[in-house]
Amino acid sequence: MGETTDRDASTQHNQSLAATIELSLASPMFQELGPDARELLGVVAFFPQGVDENNFDWLFPARSSVFDTFCNLSLTYQSRGFITMLAPPRDYLYPKGPKLSQLLCTTKDRYFSRLSVQVDPDNPGFGEARWIVSEDVNVEHLLDVFTSTDADSDDLWNACAHFIQHLY
Repeated sequence: MGETTDRDASTQHNQSLAATIELSLASPMFQELGPDARELLGVVAFFPQGVDENNFDWLFPARSSVFDTFCNLSLTYQSRGFITMLAPPRDYLYPKGPKLSQLLCTTKDRYFSRLSVQVDPDNPGFGEARWIVSEDVNVEHLLDVFTSTDADSDDLWNACAHFIQHLY
């Protein structure tokens, strides 16, 4: 009696971690960020690299300032130009169903739109297509997740083809 199994310890650890994260999310500083702040964290958690700091205004118009607060609350951190998070909070905040997160679906649409531009080295705007160099891991993950949940979408398969063009 009184022995703690590895499974019990893991469960206690996960509950403790969840309580700690929820405490941060319940803080007045976090609550002041508005009702979509948790969903923004879910988008950061979704992407393996996190979110490129250069894309805040493009992905989240009028919401880019919240990422500094996420870092101040130790929910995220900066790494090589991305706002990302450690694995435990990432696992906890990762969207339960990608299609259930309206903000993630909007983010997907923004990426798909960005992928749809013509990639041609002779085009004066070719430099704009170089963003894929730093975002390829995130885009690949986005496409992988949505192809498994929305395989009948023509937009999705077009985005896959455009992704390959960008990589080429």
